[in-house]
Formats: sequence, C-alpha cells, structure tokens
Amino acid sequence: MQNYINGLVEDLNEKAKTKIEAPNYEVLFPDHPAVGYDLNGLIGYMSSTPIPFSDIFEMPDEVFPPAKKLTDEQAQQLCDAIMDLWQTNRLVVDLPSDVNIPVKNLYNQLITYWKEDGIQIMPTDGGFIHLDFCTYYEETCPWGSENCTCEDNFYEMEKEMEKFKKEQQEKNNTEEDNELPF
Repeated sequence: MQNYINGLVEDLNEKAKTKIEAPNYEVLFPDHPAVGYDLNGLIGYMSSTPIPFSDIFEMPDEVFPPAKKLTDEQAQQLCDAIMDLWQTNRLVVDLPSDVNIPVKNLYNQLITYWKEDGIQIMPTDGGFIHLDFCTYYEETCPWGSENCTCEDNFYEMEKEMEKFKKEQQEKNNTEEDNELPF
C-alpha cells in the first residue's frame, strides 16, 4: 500500500506544479451586463457553476483509498499533498485552530469534499478561496462533538449580529429624529 500512497502523493505534487487558470468569463458570457467594466470575477461568480475537483485536477475520486485502509502516517501524507495542491491554487482549508483533529477524520473530510463538492474557478487579485467544513451545529460537526468549535463560532456570530442590528436601529432612530415632520 505504501508504494501506492507514494505514487498518489507524487501525482498530487506534480499537479501542484501547475496552477489552474480562470477562464475569461467576459468571453464565455458576452451578454452579461458587467461585460466591459473589467469585472471578470463578478461575471464568473454570477454565471459559472462549481466544477468537481476530480475534473479540475484530472484525478478521479476513486484513486483515494478509504481511510480505514491507511495508517495515520499515510493519511497524513495524503492530507498534506491535497492541501498543498489546493494551496497552490489559492484554496485554503479552514480548520479549528485550537483542537487536534484526528488525521483520518481530516482525510475523510478532504476526500468527501473532493468527491461531492467543487469550486468556481475565479480570477483573482491574489486572494484565496476558503474551504470551510463547519456546519455551525455540534450535532453535525465533521470533526466530532469533542473537537467542535462550531457552537462557539455560531454564538459569537449571533452576538455580533445582534450588536450590528442594535447599532443600525440606534442609527435609524437618530436619523428619524432629524427628519422634518412633512
């Protein structure tokens, strides 16, 4: 199995040497209202559909062995190679920073993402696309309830939203006080 893993890692590393290029969406969607305004990224975002990773990188998902057949070291090798390939192409995997995710769990999530999801290939000014595995619910957390930070993130977002709403309401009330009565 190690020979197979070494070959797969080699293939992933070879793919990482070439960045994927975004198409010129102004040419693909010439009738889009943003054509002519140097908004190729906006046109791509609004008009293109996600492309499976297997198509983008020309590696079918069947090449990835099930986690149960891997040692932790082999799973780590593959996780590193996949994330390096994605990083080369401005894709960053967002992981909880304060927990130690079991490597086979991480591998399963990366492979599931590879198989089931895709991305829109977007022109960039140097930015990154973040791949977030968080569901914001402990019951469905891909990292397991013992490693879940989703609930903390959810409540933090909820508090920020409440604060924003309150500030907007206060701003609106102040503006209404300054309005003329007619």
